[in-house]
Amino acid sequence: MSPLAERFAAFEEVPPPDLFGDPIGRLPAYRIALFLSDLLPGDTSMLWRTRCPPYIVDQLAKAVDSIRANISEGYSKFSGRERARYYETALCSAREARDWYRRAIPWLGKAEAYERGALVTRVIKILLVAVPQERSGANEYRLRRKFRDGKKEDGRSDSDPDAKP
Repeated sequence: MSPLAERFAAFEEVPPPDLFGDPIGRLPAYRIALFLSDLLPGDTSMLWRTRCPPYIVDQLAKAVDSIRANISEGYSKFSGRERARYYETALCSAREARDWYRRAIPWLGKAEAYERGALVTRVIKILLVAVPQERSGANEYRLRRKFRDGKKEDGRSDSDPDAKP
């Protein structure tokens, strides 16, 4: 296992404390994007030290942070169409970030750039599935049905005497 894979496994094992209790922490695409954002200060520092052109550093940083920010903002929207729009923007940013990581190979290193690119590709694959689902309203339908039926996420109804508060 590579050092980056070990760091990501440790990150996944103990999520940041500010995410405890927030359902967005269950989204794999968000967790990966958050991890990539956490790597960004070290990556940009390395790029500056190795005299990477400033436009590459700037574009990479903007693209990586945009993935996380758009997933986060989109997750907060109730409408599936609105969520899909933000997730599409995150998808565009993910593809852009992967491209900038490739462009940064001479300064960041081939292994480092490809490992980060592989994480970004995971986000892309997740979003390629999520966008059409959100646009179709599949998740809205599921949530409305749960609300209509009075069931909680674990399947118990509000009138269940064994339900824990």
